[in-house]
Amino acid sequence: MIIIDIAAPAAIAAPCVQTVGTFDGVHLGHQYLLRQLKAEALRSGLTSMVVTFKEHPTATLAAADPAHVRLTTLDEKLALIEELGIDYVALLDFTPELAATSARDFMAQILVRRLNGRVLLMGYDNRFGQRRGKTIANYASIGKKVGLQVMRADELTLTDDLRPSSTAIRTALDDGDVVLAARLLGRPYSVEGTVVRGDRIGHTLGFPTANLALTDPNKMLPHHAAYAVSVHVGEKRYAGMLYIGNRPTFGDLTQQRVEVHLLDFDGDLYEQHLRVDFLRLLRQEQHFASPDELRLQLERDLAAARLTHDSYFT
Repeated sequence: MIIIDIAAPAAIAAPCVQTVGTFDGVHLGHQYLLRQLKAEALRSGLTSMVVTFKEHPTATLAAADPAHVRLTTLDEKLALIEELGIDYVALLDFTPELAATSARDFMAQILVRRLNGRVLLMGYDNRFGQRRGKTIANYASIGKKVGLQVMRADELTLTDDLRPSSTAIRTALDDGDVVLAARLLGRPYSVEGTVVRGDRIGHTLGFPTANLALTDPNKMLPHHAAYAVSVHVGEKRYAGMLYIGNRPTFGDLTQQRVEVHLLDFDGDLYEQHLRVDFLRLLRQEQHFASPDELRLQLERDLAAARLTHDSYFT
């Protein structure tokens, strides 16, 4: 897959079928759209291109969403798109100037002139341009004038009328429902980070934990709770239980922590890079009357985490 930075002076020479979007999460709906993009490119003898943004638009429009979090980092998004066999990804800087660009100018100046677009495949709910209240027919009309055929992609609907969307995934993660999030993503939701030194309270309880400093602090974390997880350390995978939240049992109600305990692991994780896949909610954040009561709960959590991991991977 070839990555094009639109800020660079060179443009792609090969005519292409394009789709435009943020693609945060690259969830099942996005995957369905990109498979249609690939199929149309093969049918028409063109290359396939995803036009997306380096940062989520709401990160630029901070006044609209100052607490913006995203589901995938740029590197994760590019890797997931590449797995689908897309030929090109064009990366745009979502600037205030771009936000003020009309749909006609965006299609004519960027999609056609800069990126050699011939066909634009639009997601069923995708809109772009300064005034986004347009129909597909409006975009098709503009496309005829600038030399871009506009097509509408089919929508993916799961059983129970579930519609994959980045908003629905964020809502699920806010609720701690990592099972639903995984269903909408087509894979477990994950975060990555480097292990940093903590205060070793877990060691005193018999459950040593690795304290994670997230690689991307703007990536969304699920609701404060304990979760069954799968932990990737290099090429190895371990069952684990992860806790997100404060430490109410020890009087710490202010500092959010991300701590993970690996089952059947013996070694030093300090400064190592981990990827954690969320499998299931174990319990909500809670206060325990004593460290002993917490230790008993951790033993129950460990048993549930092991059962979840074993059933997931067998």
